[in-house]
Amino acid sequence: MIMLISLALGIFLLYYDIVINVSIFGSVFDSVNVCKRGNKAKMNNEIICYCSQVTKQEILQAIKDGAKTLQDIREKTNACTIGNCKKLNPKKMCCSGDIVELITEW
Repeated sequence: MIMLISLALGIFLLYYDIVINVSIFGSVFDSVNVCKRGNKAKMNNEIICYCSQVTKQEILQAIKDGAKTLQDIREKTNACTIGNCKKLNPKKMCCSGDIVELITEW
């Protein structure tokens, strides 16, 4: 009996979540886009240069402000200037490759 009630409650909650929430608050795609925007903000705060604690967001801002080379990024953010990334970076490698990749992507 308890399992039957639990199953009925589960089906009701699933129906409510899919039909009611979607019709009141927008489409499923809107919910997915909100999640993607949240993940994007989180990704932009990831640290790229561990020795100088420079985030992806700071590097992207430097690119937006006109940085076109690794040297430009170094001058604008102080990233890739200390040389300790091989020790501090979880990838165990210098951050310069990640920075150059961001430059070419943007």
